[in-house]
Amino acid sequence: MDRKTFEQHLDTNPFEQLSKIVYKMLKNDILSFKLEPGTKINTTQIATDLEISRTPVKEAVKFLHEDGLLETYPEKNGYYVYTMSRSSMEDLYFARSIIESNATYHCALKKNNIDLKLLRELAEEFQDMFAEQDFSRIDELDPVFHRIIVESTKNQYLIKMYESIETMIAYHNGRTRRVLQMTSIGQFAQTVATQHIMICNAIEFGVPEIARDAARSHVESTIDFIRRNMEAY
Repeated sequence: MDRKTFEQHLDTNPFEQLSKIVYKMLKNDILSFKLEPGTKINTTQIATDLEISRTPVKEAVKFLHEDGLLETYPEKNGYYVYTMSRSSMEDLYFARSIIESNATYHCALKKNNIDLKLLRELAEEFQDMFAEQDFSRIDELDPVFHRIIVESTKNQYLIKMYESIETMIAYHNGRTRRVLQMTSIGQFAQTVATQHIMICNAIEFGVPEIARDAARSHVESTIDFIRRNMEAY
């Protein structure tokens, strides 16, 4: 972490709490894998690099631990960057399948609540991304598409459930991007590239069962791809 980036954040919002700035910087380093899984967080070094006290750094670390991006171990001191386990990955995608499929079902029932033009634009960009095999924007396009659907349900409980897993979705999207850039994607690309379009069509035509099944298939296709590429993941 460097002082220059820290100062840029301060220039953008001079009144933002230092702990929030450090939190954002550390979170970005974790999600971009600049900080690799298992890396120990050295709060003293971070404070020295940023020329601030350790207090805001400790607060930022606490927030990241609450998010699940940092973890502790009984046999070790300090905080370490989250390391994905097979079971946690399976649990995350199971939760995604339940939330996203039911949110999509709800949107197809009440399609007037959603910005279909924006949703289709995102779906087409997602399809183009796979056609061009340029996955630099997958971290952006995929979560935004699904968040629009979830928010359009207007169901505050469903939205809060989704918000509780968004950070981990971002983490796994980053890992998936790396695997896509490293491996031959073949049939996976042909399948996944059109799934956002299928979801969009089902919502637009008001067919909730097809919308739900399309969203569920999308999550299942992704988790199947990850299972087959666990070594690279």
